[in-house]
This record gives sequence, C-alpha cells and structure tokens, in this order.
Amino acid sequence: MKIEQSARHHQTQYSEQQRKLLGIHYTPDSVIDYIVRHTILSYLEKNKFVALRQIKILDPACGSGLFLLKAFDLLCSLWQQQFGKLNANDIRYILENNLYGVDIEPNAIHEAKQQLEKKANLIGVKGVRLSIQQGDALLHSFAQINLLSDNTFNWPENFATVFAQGGFDCVIGNPPYIRIQHVQRRIQYVERYQTARGRFDLAGLFIELGHYLLKPEGQLGYITSNKLLTTQGAKALRAYILEHYNLIEILNLTDTKLFEAAILPMILIMEKQVSASNSFLYTSIQEMRTPPNTYLKVDDLFDLLKQQTRCDCIKWQQRYFQIEQFETALPSMKQSVWTFHAPKEHQLIEKLKKNALCTLGDISQKISVGLKTTADKVFIKPMTLYFINHLHLESTVVFPLLESHNVFKW
Repeated sequence: MKIEQSARHHQTQYSEQQRKLLGIHYTPDSVIDYIVRHTILSYLEKNKFVALRQIKILDPACGSGLFLLKAFDLLCSLWQQQFGKLNANDIRYILENNLYGVDIEPNAIHEAKQQLEKKANLIGVKGVRLSIQQGDALLHSFAQINLLSDNTFNWPENFATVFAQGGFDCVIGNPPYIRIQHVQRRIQYVERYQTARGRFDLAGLFIELGHYLLKPEGQLGYITSNKLLTTQGAKALRAYILEHYNLIEILNLTDTKLFEAAILPMILIMEKQVSASNSFLYTSIQEMRTPPNTYLKVDDLFDLLKQQTRCDCIKWQQRYFQIEQFETALPSMKQSVWTFHAPKEHQLIEKLKKNALCTLGDISQKISVGLKTTADKVFIKPMTLYFINHLHLESTVVFPLLESHNVFKW
C-alpha cells in the first residue's frame, strides 16, 4: 500500500459518528495538491525561492498527514531543482525544519508521524525528529509562559524556533467544519476569537487562527465551506478577512459534488497583509444539466485549473462543467454578502442598477433567505386558482408567489 493510501486508510477507521464529531472530511489528492502547490509556490515565487531552505509550513488540523505528505513531496522536488541534489541529509533537514503539524486526535498524530517516517525510511533516513504535536490548536495561548489551563496549546512554547522567526510562512489544510454545541467550549472560543459570533463554526476560527500563526506576508491555503461567502453567520469572518488578509484566490466548487463532502466546498488562498492589490483570482465551477455544443475533454479537472483557463466548457468523468475564471475586485466592507461576476456580467448588473426604477428590496420587507416550506408539493405546487376556489381557502392565508420563470425581459 502506498504511503498516501495508508494515511487515507486511517480515516476509514473512524465510524461515521466519530468523523462527524471530529470534523474529518475526505479530501481528494488533486485538491490537496492544488492547495499545497498554489499556497507554497505562490509564497516562494514572491520571495524568489531564496526562502526554500528556511520555509516553515504548518497544518494546524493535520489528521493523518495528507497535506504534510504532499508538501514534503513538493519541497523535495523544489530542493532538487534549486540545489541540484537531494540526499539523506537534505531529506532529514526538510522533515525536521520545514514541516509542522498539530491535531487534537492522538491517533491521527501517531499516523501522521508514521507516514512521514516511512517516507524517510524509504531512502534510509532513520530517527527523524518530527515537529508534529497533539493538542487543541484553537484553544491557544500566545503568552511566552502559559498560565492558563492544561488543555491550552501554547504556540510560542511548543514551536519556539518558528515564533522566534516571526511565525509560519504557510498554513495549509482542511480544517474541521463543526458547529459548536458544547457550552463551555463555546465560551472558551468566544473569549479568544473575534469571529466567534452568532452561528460560528470551527473552520472559521481556523481562518482567524491562521492570521495569528503566520508571519507578515505569509500565506494561508484552506479548503472550507462556500457558506463563508454569503451566510449571516459568517458576516464577522468576512469582515475579519478584509481587515487582516489580502485575498489571492477563491475557487468555488459550488454544488458540483466533485467529491464526497459534508459541505459545499471552496478553496481559499490568502496572504497576511491588507489590500496589497485591488483584485484577486476568482474561479467558479458549475455543472451543466445539458451537454454543450462544444467542450474540452479533460483527464484531471484540477490540472486544467492550474493552467488558469479563463472560460471553458469541459467534460470530466462523464459530466459536463462550465468553468469561469477571472480577476475581480476585492469585496468591500459595505457588501453584506460576497458575490463575484465576470467583467461582462458586472457591466450588465451595473447598467441594470443605474436604469432600474427600484429594486425588489426597495418594495418588499427584508428578504434573508428563499422560500422554505419544507413541503413544496403540499404548500406550493397544488395552489392553482381552481384549487384555491374549489376548496374555499381563506384569502388571508394565501399569497401570490413570484418565481424565476415569472420574470421576463422588459
């Protein structure tokens, strides 16, 4: 069994209930590779690769080590290109000085260490001192001396060498997406995090944690829920991102279900600084219900995305997708939700706004979500005029319904 397959097999040892409780989600190799490459290469390219030997890479919810394994492979490849060699001493140096991990689950930590040690053993490197530790990364302390409870994870103490240099260069991973039910734990998070407001989840806290852990101009690459873009519960998180990060890339997988996940996923890559640029790269992937007239057949969707294609209809795994990829302006603090449009769509929307007499919001009460009856076949589909009149339904409980097919061009 390959080392990566062994690490992935570890996830199957947990029951479905345990995976939900711990927030363990399946992440395809192609997604891990995309995040690792785009985060680490973006950082190194900006620093002209002079930081390769010193780079500090962290997965703060490392699980069985899949992101760290991919980062190790990438660093080995880059090391070979940069220095023209890769011997046993170099392998030891990379494992002991460039890669770091934390996880709350001791079994996962054991597995992550074991898989990285196997990588070293393949070329005869024994007794590697790995910087992978067990603890609750979110219940942090950044004091030099930890005076808090025993379950607090003291970052400067546990990773003294890293924090002596200002923090990590890259933070990567698939942080758990779990809503907080435990009252005492919730209080502890609220005390520590600005974004722990309303219906927050752990993944959002890991984004804020990333800012604490990164050095200035360090980069973060996560796969997380695309609910971050629009939900009321993520409003504080969106504001935090604009205040503390520079967006580099958002890859929104929408509802394509490209892989099994408990969330609608998106890839988020950011830099620890504010407004270094006025735009970022936004990519949206939508499944097409009917085959397009022309399309590109691809073997690997994420390999195609690495080429930064602008707009394509593709066929992948017997399914059809439309990819839109464009540079777009950074969202503003005034925006209640984050929506992004290609330049032509943006021009059209601005034209409509300019010429519209009013908007739906101007003439209606506050609209926060779409209509949710939980039983459309009962409350909506049968409600024809004949049905209403025949059953003598009270006019006070029946309302006209406006749907998308009721809207026409003026």
